[in-house]
Amino acid sequence: SYIPPAGTKNYAPPESYNANKMMKSSDIFAVGDILIELITCVHPFEGKTQEETIANIKAGKYKEIPAYVHGELREMLISMLNLDASRRPTVDILLQSDIMELVKSSNANSSSSRNQPIPVDKATQEAIIVRRETQIVQISPIFIIKKESQGKQQGNKFIHSDKNDWCTIAIDPVVSEGIVRFEVVFKNSGGFLISFGIADASCSFAAGSHPADDGKKTVRYYNNGDLDHITEYKTNNGRYQDGQRISAIVDMTSNPRKVAFYVDDIEQPNFMIGIPSKIRFWAYTYYQSSSFTVTKFERLVQFTSQEVFGSKALYWGKSWK
Repeated sequence: SYIPPAGTKNYAPPESYNANKMMKSSDIFAVGDILIELITCVHPFEGKTQEETIANIKAGKYKEIPAYVHGELREMLISMLNLDASRRPTVDILLQSDIMELVKSSNANSSSSRNQPIPVDKATQEAIIVRRETQIVQISPIFIIKKESQGKQQGNKFIHSDKNDWCTIAIDPVVSEGIVRFEVVFKNSGGFLISFGIADASCSFAAGSHPADDGKKTVRYYNNGDLDHITEYKTNNGRYQDGQRISAIVDMTSNPRKVAFYVDDIEQPNFMIGIPSKIRFWAYTYYQSSSFTVTKFERLVQFTSQEVFGSKALYWGKSWK
């Protein structure tokens, strides 16, 4: 539902200018705008005049966020300023972020002295804003839903429509650096094939498309164990089913870049090397009202192989024997 645009011009979302409307995600934009200004002391869209500031907002043209704002906080703020209102995180997603958990934990620890002034020194502020390099950093998943008829997102969960149809959902943000783990749990698949994997970031899944439709740009791990790319039905990892935790870890720091797959944290023997420099994770369902939930999407400090017996490296872009 839409409402007429209102509020302070410098914090109004682009859709209030470009389409003369606002929605729930418009508030997310405004909060992100304000948070960046509080952290950096500079309005992210600031121009020499208010007209220039508004023009920057309309075009989604914001100033580079300083390097000291990094990790999950940086990704969260950038996603909140997305020019496409449908690609901004929901309130539920923001509340599930690790930053918010840290704030809640801090509040709980200080509850005994709630009536006393709480000094906030620079070190404390930096501890909240800038996560330590050695910690796992959570990433907020944003589901790329091309049409409402595909289904809907509820927090970190995607629910398929009430009709059987191919439904492949790519997930932002794009992964281009570091080591990242993505974990998903499927439910109510109805005995039909389900799958997940990675795709070249240039790959776009249209509504009603199957992940194999763009087979040269995707790696597909099905619940029957098939691991497919250009070649199909020749390579197998372990089977999985509804309720199990299925995951992949991409290592963009290794040479060559690689991705490994897991079922309930058990590494599977076949992994892939030479993956693209920019990828997205995705998940696929077919059955009506089936669902998948992203249970982990996080940056890791290091990649440690479990040294699986019979492990085999498969090459991206090549046919497999």
